[in-house]
Amino acid sequence: MIHKDGTSNLDQLRQSETRYRRLFESAQDGILIVDARDGQVLDANPFIAELLGFSPAELSGRKLWELGLFRDTTAIKSVFATLQDSGYARHEDLPLKSKDGRQVDVEFVSNRYREGDAEVIQCNIRDISRRKLLQDQLRQAADTDELTGLANRRHILELAQNELQRARRYRRSLSVLMLDIDNFKRINDTYGHAVGDRALRAFADSCRIIIRNADLIGRLGGEEFIVLMPETPQQAAVEAADRLRIAVAAVKLLPECDRCPPVTASIGVATTADGAEHLDCLLQRADRQLYRAKDAGRNCVCADEIAAAVPPQAVEPVASKL
Repeated sequence: MIHKDGTSNLDQLRQSETRYRRLFESAQDGILIVDARDGQVLDANPFIAELLGFSPAELSGRKLWELGLFRDTTAIKSVFATLQDSGYARHEDLPLKSKDGRQVDVEFVSNRYREGDAEVIQCNIRDISRRKLLQDQLRQAADTDELTGLANRRHILELAQNELQRARRYRRSLSVLMLDIDNFKRINDTYGHAVGDRALRAFADSCRIIIRNADLIGRLGGEEFIVLMPETPQQAAVEAADRLRIAVAAVKLLPECDRCPPVTASIGVATTADGAEHLDCLLQRADRQLYRAKDAGRNCVCADEIAAAVPPQAVEPVASKL
């Protein structure tokens, strides 16, 4: 049949195939064409080599689950079975393995369609590594205190709620340390907010070094911090808090400021033996012990009726509370 533009059906078919081939080869997504009967790769576009390191020739003729791309061959066989049944499958976040062993996170979308007398599956593979990296960065920024790099108030309280639920589920102890930098307002007023910010960062760094890997630390706001100590009874938490207090007092957090006083911390400890209380109650108990430590002269630890004595070499107690 000859059309008005002078082309025949065969000409139009060839033009359509040429356009498709041009799109196929220039696409910035990896594309696999797979036999719908047995999963054998019939064709692969050039971008596959850039994305995963495999040339089209290395992939063609092999079955989808024999390529070495998929970390879980059982899962990809299940996807293939779904495609045979419904004609469509999608994974928004699928880890593939490149030729050199790297993990490549992709979005994997597959459609089954008829091509002539045969049915084929087209698999579109899109690299989402940058998107995931950006999402991780945004998530980290949302959870992190910008000044100190610790967990921010919202995030540390979420973690505290999770730890309390875990303590309740397994009937294990959880201790909370409430820390406050002594006389911080005086530091800010006397030496300026820039020095105060450096003191906060240095204090956070000291705490990071001293606490255990299993413990969690965050900044509640201002000069107040919190440490969560899972599976830690009260006496062990008090001893850990006192080690932390001594270590902070021993470090000159502002070495460039000769006249700056030592930066010390007061710490309140509260412990639940089995997680059987509300988070607010646990935090309020720790906060009351923190204020007891302040009233006791600062640079000390209080937990219920337990208080660590201020060593003679520590900073001179201040009677008034800032």
